[in-house]
This record gives sequence, structure tokens and C-alpha cells, in this order.
Amino acid sequence: MALVDPPRSGLKGFVESIIKMNLKNILYISCYPEAMSAELSHFLNAGFRVKSVTIVDQFPQSDHMEVVTWIEGTGHSY
Repeated sequence: MALVDPPRSGLKGFVESIIKMNLKNILYISCYPEAMSAELSHFLNAGFRVKSVTIVDQFPQSDHMEVVTWIEGTGHSY
């Protein structure tokens, strides 16, 4: 299992490295859903699937939110 919480710019080149790690579960926390959304397609194309998505409103008086996504893999090498 991996827990990733990248900066607003996202994982960038690390997406492929994570895919190659043969993981069964990835917990992806993002403060910038746009970056995470773009990177999810890489995981989906590699055979992963989104198990759940939860929005966390840490600061109710602001527009800021965290998105917690559980990504499930097959555990096979890609």
C-alpha cells in the first residue's frame, strides 16, 4: 500500500513509478482535485480502479477541500 499526498502540482513523473510498484492499494490525498483527476486516468489505463472517493471539508469557511481517493490495483506487475 502507498499513501501519496503530493503538492498542488500533483505526482507528475511519479505516477508511472507508482504503477510499476505492483501495489494492491493506493490512498491518494489531494488538495487540488484537478491534478488528481488528470493523473487518475494513468492508473485506470494500467488496470487500477477507483474504489472510493471522499471529500473532506477541512476549513468550512473557505473553498479549500481535500479529496481522498482509494485506488485499488490487481497486485500484478505492469
